[in-house]
Amino acid sequence: MCVAAVQSPSHLTPLLPSLPLKRQREKLQDPHDIPKSKICLTWCPPKCKTPFSKAKKQGEGGICEMKKTKMSTSASGHPVVVAQESKTLVLPSHHTDTDTESGKQSLKPNSTNISSFKSGKHSLIKTLTDRKCFERVHEEFTATEPKIRSKASSCLTAALTSDTRVRDSDKMNPDEKMQMLKKAHEAKVLLLTLVHRDGTTQLDSEQKLTTTVCGLFVLMKSDIQCSAVEDSLGPDDSLMYLKLEQTPAWALQQIHHSQQAFTRDLLHLMLSSSELVVCYKAKDLLRTALQIYNEDLNWKQVAGCHIQDPQVSGWLLDAADPSSCFQSLLHKHFRRQFTIPAVGSQKVSQVISGLTWLLRLHLKLHSDLKNQRLWCLYTNMELKMIPVLAAMESHRIHVDKETLKKTSDFLGTKMKQLEQEAHQAAGQKFLLTSNTQLRTVLFEKLRLHERCENKKLPKTINKQQHSTSEAALLQLQDLHPLPKIILEYRQVHKIKSTFVDGILSCMMSKSYISSTWHQTSAVTGRISAKHPGQI
Repeated sequence: MCVAAVQSPSHLTPLLPSLPLKRQREKLQDPHDIPKSKICLTWCPPKCKTPFSKAKKQGEGGICEMKKTKMSTSASGHPVVVAQESKTLVLPSHHTDTDTESGKQSLKPNSTNISSFKSGKHSLIKTLTDRKCFERVHEEFTATEPKIRSKASSCLTAALTSDTRVRDSDKMNPDEKMQMLKKAHEAKVLLLTLVHRDGTTQLDSEQKLTTTVCGLFVLMKSDIQCSAVEDSLGPDDSLMYLKLEQTPAWALQQIHHSQQAFTRDLLHLMLSSSELVVCYKAKDLLRTALQIYNEDLNWKQVAGCHIQDPQVSGWLLDAADPSSCFQSLLHKHFRRQFTIPAVGSQKVSQVISGLTWLLRLHLKLHSDLKNQRLWCLYTNMELKMIPVLAAMESHRIHVDKETLKKTSDFLGTKMKQLEQEAHQAAGQKFLLTSNTQLRTVLFEKLRLHERCENKKLPKTINKQQHSTSEAALLQLQDLHPLPKIILEYRQVHKIKSTFVDGILSCMMSKSYISSTWHQTSAVTGRISAKHPGQI
């Protein structure tokens, strides 16, 4: 709203006895420019809403306008009050009543303010109540999440075992289980593949890194010959589905002990079988068996198994170009096109076809290993490493965290000492981890390359500059003490940053580490580890 300018009569005392010097200077500079006298009150919405400001209409949020007064002089020489808009103060429960006679502002609560305050208070209480309700629902969901996963796994199992060609171990009676154990013992070939909770198997091309295992397909063949029709079973072949899942605590009493005993006995039979047992990525199968049946299955029993793994044999034949999945390995040796993971009733036919191709691939790689004289290396070295790595992944490595921190501090002190020695030997300060600054000190200031008579120092590939690599520093260490200090500094820095501090960063609040060990990732044949802190 706008109010006309209020001029002070001559018999009244001016509101302010004197004008500021700045205003007087402005008046003298432009006497004809008289500012427009008005009082303008404008409502400005707050930038952020508070829990109390729930009103939708203007004026219900308790807006208090704080204004500054500007004095000007009218034509009659009397001061004129001009209100200027300023910052907006948001109060939760009051309206502003201005006393125009005294020129002061007073806050007077009324019934509307009280109701507004109560509504804001109820709004805050409702917000806190909703948050408690959310926390309670989150706790209930966390408690029922294993049940939801179990139901999802049951739906997947029902879809896979609905085919008449699949024998579900959960639906077998004791006599059928005994016959199946006998058939597995007499089988010439056992072909295995894990089933994940998302419906994929180890034979599919697209697999997630963190999928959870829910079952195992076992194809029992009475002969080693592959059938002409790849997605059909032979007259004496059997395809069985075993449930492999970590049983939650709430379901321990609902599962019959005979089912667990049958699965455990069948795993024992497959691990100790002298016949041909083939599984792509056999380490994952052995690790899963150790994690689920850790009380009944010892890692020493797993260490003696001889499960053939085409992933390892294929890598050994061509370590420079390893295949990323089973489909890629098939395409490499048989020029077979990639297949899209099927769903529903077609999944069983795809599993049978994949297991048939798994046997063909093993026979092909077995022949190639013998032709290249790599079969002894595969059986005596690589094949025996599979159960060892599986046992390492299924067990935690406990670490003394406090001792590791003390070691890190000790190595840090040693690095500072070597840094000071390097500065004294060079006669100046420089960054030891900078190859450019080190090259400047060694070859431009000390000119150590001129003192090498019959030695040819290595150079960088791109710019053909003198190299600061370990090979170059080893040739210069007898000419000056600085190269030897740099070599020791690099060694201590490597131990501290990669091993000591690296392990500490992976532990976080835990007192143990557990790595994922890869046998087929390095060309040189060494074993590599990834995600050292992940269980």
